[in-house]
Amino acid sequence: MRLHNRYGAFKKKNRTSMINETKNVLKAKFKSDFLALREILNKHDIIGFMPDLPDDEYDCINHALLSLLNQNKDLDSIKGLLRTEISEHFGLDNNQVFIDKLATEIYDWWNKNIRLWD
Repeated sequence: MRLHNRYGAFKKKNRTSMINETKNVLKAKFKSDFLALREILNKHDIIGFMPDLPDDEYDCINHALLSLLNQNKDLDSIKGLLRTEISEHFGLDNNQVFIDKLATEIYDWWNKNIRLWD
């Protein structure tokens, strides 16, 4: 009985350690992806005032985009999200050429990076 309890305790401790390690890897991956996507969004400067805006100005879009990308959504889904956010959140007219260029860069960036679960 004692051996079984010790083995069970060891197994549980080992599993917990693996879960914590996986969480840390995922957190680091998310942070890295988030910052890289922030850089892309800031470079394109959706509202046109980037030198005077805080670095996190477009983080509201960043979260939504990472959610779509992690769900393996297609390029059209990214374009749709950008159209909605640009018009509804920022109150700007949709410039389809700009949206296509930004969405394509984001989609290409995502697909060039090795995804954690691929």
